Amino acid sequence: GPTNHDVFTSRIASFERWLADQRETVIAVVGHSHYFKSMLGLEKKFQNCDVWKVDFDASISVEHAQVKRDVIKSDRYQRAKKMQREREKIKREINQHKERLRREIENHREKIEKEVKESQQRIKQMISGPSLDQLESGTEEHDDGIENISLSNLPTDDSSDYGSGEFVDDPDDVSSEFIAQDELPRGWSGLVNLYSYNPQENENDGDHNETLMTPGAMIGYDSDHLLGQSLSV
Repeated sequence: GPTNHDVFTSRIASFERWLADQRETVIAVVGHSHYFKSMLGLEKKFQNCDVWKVDFDASISVEHAQVKRDVIKSDRYQRAKKMQREREKIKREINQHKERLRREIENHREKIEKEVKESQQRIKQMISGPSLDQLESGTEEHDDGIENISLSNLPTDDSSDYGSGEFVDDPDDVSSEFIAQDELPRGWSGLVNLYSYNPQENENDGDHNETLMTPGAMIGYDSDHLLGQSLSV
């Protein structure tokens, strides 16, 4: 079901209350990494056999309603960040396309200018010789009107048909409401990755890998602080 479902979020709240009640200095817990993703407000789940360290302040009172609000807020925030990344990718692609188009237009314009100038020279050479009347009268006049051919109608770099190459941000960007410093909720803090399983590096350590490939995720915590280790598969 959805991550903000009462059953799902109530399990997170129960887990945090259970942690706060423990007196042991180190606790190991096996669970599903999807719970840790929502509980910590993460963008992605832990990968297979990753090891993480995270601090937990057990003195903070945990209520189901607060957990539910945090999970919903985190889900919206992560979706907003994803939308923002997609928008930025689209902007880059649009600007790259406009730059390619601008270069093509410029190259085409230079080619047209060259062809026009060559045509001017050929036409000028064709009409530059004296006419029969001029030869008979002894007068030779050259019509240089062809020099006045204008290239003003050719496209330019700043042609409005192709825009300026800039992408203007939408002032109503939905993600702006959620852009803030990433913080873990409800007393969680200091999430650090200690180890990431690499099958290529460990392909020869068969016995060790079989031990690590344990379904779920393992968490332990030291006094008022929690040491989190994911061993999810």
